[in-house]
Amino acid sequence: MKSLSSVKLGVRGIACCMLFIAMQQSVSYADTFGLVRSADRTSVLIADPFRFEISLTAPADSRVSFSELGEKVGSFDVLDVNDQFGIPIEGDANRQRWIRTLTLETIDTGKLDIPQLEVSVQEPGGDSKLLRSEPLQITVVSVVESSADLTTFNDIADLIEVDEPESTSMGAFWISLVGGITLAIAAACLIAARQSKTPVSASVWALARLNDRTEGSFNRVESILRDFIEERFDFPAASLSSSKIAETLASKNVASDSIARVEEILSVSERVKFGGLGISTEVETRLTESARKLIVDLEEVISTLPESREAA
Repeated sequence: MKSLSSVKLGVRGIACCMLFIAMQQSVSYADTFGLVRSADRTSVLIADPFRFEISLTAPADSRVSFSELGEKVGSFDVLDVNDQFGIPIEGDANRQRWIRTLTLETIDTGKLDIPQLEVSVQEPGGDSKLLRSEPLQITVVSVVESSADLTTFNDIADLIEVDEPESTSMGAFWISLVGGITLAIAAACLIAARQSKTPVSASVWALARLNDRTEGSFNRVESILRDFIEERFDFPAASLSSSKIAETLASKNVASDSIARVEEILSVSERVKFGGLGISTEVETRLTESARKLIVDLEEVISTLPESREAA
């Protein structure tokens, strides 16, 4: 009986030792890796680039692989990726740090999540482990209130009625005559200008203006694009909202990808013009190049429309 009790005590002792070792290994593994994600700001404006960082701390000589990235992460466009791998940690010769920094922006608004990103880690002689960052919520706000009418200026004063000065009948006659002649000349010039534009000259004219950097601010890109669309698709795009332009282009069988690019350019330009939004040189260059490609793509679309084939 005494021998049997000793055996039981021995088995219990071995089980306790194994449990203690397993607990120690679990604690050791939890302390081995540290994956942290952060952003320099969690509240940004539309088309406002910000930095998002994933930092992994792991034993030195580990094999670390970050997941492949496309042009977008969730609702955010990836403008730049900067990797710093195998950075020594001061005071800890046994561990190093791997950092991936993304420059992101979006033209969507609301509370948007940067989704989970994966990092694969393999210690020397060990199994590969897959770690995932926690999602991070970013609040994206517009500099223009959603209820604002972007086709009007808020700083234009109301019209004030004033008394007209009295004039003689002969003065009124000459004023009317000169005004009528001026309107007739203007109408003739407008008709001649419209008739003189050929399908090719519209795109050549628009591309030439985009290449002319002397015209000034980014708002010229919106103006050129609106004028081109109005000329080629024959509707008053220069005075319509971006949503109405998108709706009309969709009715003319323009691809959704092209419509989305039109909306992006108009949306950013409206906020630059009316909301005082500042954009970086990189964003302006990207949107200008997008407008240049749009003009070429839309010129190809117009040649396939039924009315274009009938005119030919």
